[in-house]
Amino acid sequence: MTIIRFENPLIQSEMVKFSVTKIEPFVSKAGNSGASVQLYIEDPKSGKAARIRTILIAQMPHILKHFCEAIGKPELYKKDETSLNTDELIGAKGYLILGIRHNDYNDIDENYVRDFISKDKAPADIIDDKIPF
Repeated sequence: MTIIRFENPLIQSEMVKFSVTKIEPFVSKAGNSGASVQLYIEDPKSGKAARIRTILIAQMPHILKHFCEAIGKPELYKKDETSLNTDELIGAKGYLILGIRHNDYNDIDENYVRDFISKDKAPADIIDDKIPF
């Protein structure tokens, strides 16, 4: 049997395209519930692609709001509600601001989501006309 381990390339660009590939319920160590969101990200400049995870929780309303705006569905964000219909999110596409941080546990540098941005705030050189909003 051959085991193949896929490693994500480190993407250096700050702004990239994303699509939502998977969503699972999540509960933080502090007991806050939310969603663990797997994203497929693509760097339009280098052509590199990777999968990363981010967490959406009501205790970070600005990230949740920016996520809904980034996928072109600002109506999904309701300030006083703590739930989000995840059925509408699989396959959603948008843009995000990417960061790099060091993961001490694995002793590697990795990408993470700093924030989500709407298409009108994304730089022209990463805009994809296949994203309809």
